[in-house]
Amino acid sequence: MFAIDADGKLQGELAHHYAWNGPVLSLYLRKDVRFHDGSLLTSKDVTKSLRKLVAYPAYARSYRHVEHIQSNGPFQVDITLDQQRHSLLPKLATIHTSISKDDVGTGPFQLTRNDPKKTILSAFPNYYGIRALLDRIEFLQMPDAYDPVYRTSRSDSGETDTIATQSGFGLVFLNPRPGGPFERPEARHYIHRLIAAIRPAIQSLNERGFPNDRGFLEQFSSVHPLPEGPTVLFTQPLRIKLTDFTDKVTRWLCETFDAHGIPYEFVPIGFKASITDFHAFETIDLAVHAEVFERNLPVAFHQFLTNDFSPPAKMFRQMPEMNKWIDRYDETPFED
Repeated sequence: MFAIDADGKLQGELAHHYAWNGPVLSLYLRKDVRFHDGSLLTSKDVTKSLRKLVAYPAYARSYRHVEHIQSNGPFQVDITLDQQRHSLLPKLATIHTSISKDDVGTGPFQLTRNDPKKTILSAFPNYYGIRALLDRIEFLQMPDAYDPVYRTSRSDSGETDTIATQSGFGLVFLNPRPGGPFERPEARHYIHRLIAAIRPAIQSLNERGFPNDRGFLEQFSSVHPLPEGPTVLFTQPLRIKLTDFTDKVTRWLCETFDAHGIPYEFVPIGFKASITDFHAFETIDLAVHAEVFERNLPVAFHQFLTNDFSPPAKMFRQMPEMNKWIDRYDETPFED
């Protein structure tokens, strides 16, 4: 519906403007917007797409304040909340709120090929905005041994440039599951100290990796104090999640466990299952998680804490005090 920049400024996309009437947010849609199949976008398409979103189990908590969504004429959608909440607007500018119809969107590129060898996106000639300069983009499926970087080449020069991937952050989750080794705070504190000791060497593993002893919200974050405590003897192995996306850093971390005689065992989980299987985390003690934020950090942070695709949401079920903070965050005006 909208686009949002790093400063939190909203701009209309599929919705050219909005208005509040008490707890009802009215979205006014652009006219003559076409899906990639050629059909025109209407309020019924938007209503159906948003209803599907708020009913999806993984996003139920993020949109728990939405009570009703309905069409009001061909170009107006009314969203009724429990009260007027400006925090809903930036959510409508995030990737997962994209509007689609039968898996077809309205964006500047349309999918024209997708198989195990290649994915091709072609410029959509009827895009409502500015037509893309590129006619098409091709993604080649490469073996795992290749470097995960994006490269471009110009046929007229033969030169190749490297484009940096998006920035993000990495977290180590110590899951205090019932009966697990991290149920004891002193065990979590001990592992925290071991990780802090090797953290400055992270660039030896990845030149784009930077050690971080604070939260991941840049200027909003403060330093995490290093907890004190004794050395802990583990009588049961740590069950460590192992997935392709974080395989390298996970094994690097386990070298420290080997050096300190800490027993562990890997629990291989595929990348897709690690995101979509909401029960996989219940038997895991330690997981290395990598996250890429969208452009606006406060909005992405809220999504990270409330949608069930994210490991924190799974852990917060055991931490009632965190839910109180999330509720306060959700009730704070977005500009604050």
